[in-house]
Amino acid sequence: MENIIESLSHLDFMGTIIAITGFLVGFKFPDWDFKMKLKHRNILTHSPLVVLIFIYFHSKQPVEVSRYFIVGFSLAIGLHLIFDLFPKGWGGGSLIQIPIISYTCSPRLSRMLFRIFIMISLYISILYTQTISEYFIVFIIGLVILFRNIKKEEKFFRPFSIYFLFFIVLGSLKYEALVVYITKYGKEVIFIFEKMAAKVISYI
Repeated sequence: MENIIESLSHLDFMGTIIAITGFLVGFKFPDWDFKMKLKHRNILTHSPLVVLIFIYFHSKQPVEVSRYFIVGFSLAIGLHLIFDLFPKGWGGGSLIQIPIISYTCSPRLSRMLFRIFIMISLYISILYTQTISEYFIVFIIGLVILFRNIKKEEKFFRPFSIYFLFFIVLGSLKYEALVVYITKYGKEVIFIFEKMAAKVISYI
């Protein structure tokens, strides 16, 4: 536990800035369907498709800059879709649109696809972290954004519950120590989250 706290002082400052930049771009990206003159909630922007393209280019030339960008961008897509999962009503612009075949998904299919895309996006973000310290800071960035968007989105509890559950469960798939930390060191984990939140907020 002390090792994680100590590692906070060794976080890559530029890497964190790149991840946050990727996040800021990614959080707005799904709504670029308007600029691209596509129907709203088009599957081309409201899915991890672009993230997979980034991963392809990263695999051709793996560098830390693209890794950090993927972490932030993918997290942002996941969070944006979490908010989109709770519209005021499931109809019209709330449904996922599939171009070329001009197909509008049903409310049930749209909800299912949103959940799948959220899990994929969050897992990619977690997968491209290299240490549990990076995992924690990515988790906190998401929490900060959730809190900052309470008034704008007029919702918090359900998006927070989905985000928290998915991020912890998916995080435990990559970091086995995460389960141990949470079950044995609950108070210490909360303390780490608080320190990470303060550090992230100082960057924003």
